[in-house]
Amino acid sequence: MKGKGKVYIKRAVSIAAMVLALVLFVLFSQEFFLARFDSNEIRVDGFYAEDKNSVDVVLIGASDLYSGYSPGIAYDKFGYTSYLFATGANPISIYESQIKEVLAHQSPKMIVIEVNGALYKDSKKLYDTGNLHKYIDDMPYSLNKLQTIAQLIPFEKQSEFYIPFLKYHGIWSDYPSEKKEKCLTARWQLQSRGYSLLKGSNIIADIAKPAKDVKQDLSDDDSRLPLDPESEEYFRNLLTYLKDNNINNVVFVRFPHHVDNKVYDRYQRTNRIGDIIEEYGYDFYNYERYMDKVGIDLNTDFGNSEHLNVYGNEKMTDCIGKLLTEEYGVTPSQLTDKQKEEWKNSVDYTKRYIEYVKEKTDSKSGEWIAEDSKTVAVLDSMPSQA
Repeated sequence: MKGKGKVYIKRAVSIAAMVLALVLFVLFSQEFFLARFDSNEIRVDGFYAEDKNSVDVVLIGASDLYSGYSPGIAYDKFGYTSYLFATGANPISIYESQIKEVLAHQSPKMIVIEVNGALYKDSKKLYDTGNLHKYIDDMPYSLNKLQTIAQLIPFEKQSEFYIPFLKYHGIWSDYPSEKKEKCLTARWQLQSRGYSLLKGSNIIADIAKPAKDVKQDLSDDDSRLPLDPESEEYFRNLLTYLKDNNINNVVFVRFPHHVDNKVYDRYQRTNRIGDIIEEYGYDFYNYERYMDKVGIDLNTDFGNSEHLNVYGNEKMTDCIGKLLTEEYGVTPSQLTDKQKEEWKNSVDYTKRYIEYVKEKTDSKSGEWIAEDSKTVAVLDSMPSQA
């Protein structure tokens, strides 16, 4: 019996070792190889890489936000630290979850929320699993992550959000792929460096002329349309959560867009959302309506009808910086010498990035230029702007 006992123990140990090896393989693969690699992952990872309680301002929203604001330039000009906690087509259904993530990792002086995610015509995008993966995949495991999955994801698809490997295990066949490899390498670089160089910026390098029917001046246009009912419910739930938890350091904004007949209804919903925000006692700045105050030019400052280009980005960064410092009194926090050095490096690389994107914009390349390894290699080769 003693001999058999030893055999059983050896088998148990071997099985446990195999299970552990399999678990480690899955965890490593879904973290570094068999995963979704794009600029959203780099941006979300970069947020969690920031030192705890070192970010003065967090901005939440979608692509119109991260194409229209540069944290490195804001730090250089106004002194406060900021980060773009944003993903492509970010829906209102996850805003409350994102606020919880922000407050679990940072103690920001202000949270800036761009309202695009509440303006969709219908509720389909609120539950689009492709868009939800962009945020949820890179959240650390926590009660908030589990609740977000349980609330938004159909039961039959939840497993791929708990264990992303189940969704992405087949993408090994995509290699070699320049897009995946440059994002994968960038992620390794970010983790090795310990912080994001561009703090989430991703600008489209183009100049878009407005359509013939674009609205040139919306300052006197008070027309309204109701929000999609589910979007309004999520938005009111967000505002209630903020009020109930005394989270008052929040300001809502709408970044500029080309408003033509095709998207005029969205502009009308933006006016309606301003009413709702006012009901709860928060401030709303609709820069789509008052582009002249920012100096935005419809002919030169957009990469496409939905997104500002690098020239519009510079103007909006300056506008948001002045708003936060002059209207809300945001002042720089005390940083350690190490943090100061990291932000100095981010400013240097952001300035190089702006110059690089301007070159690409003037040639109308049409590229989205993110913090991938190709972009970082180009920036490495440019003279320091420090």
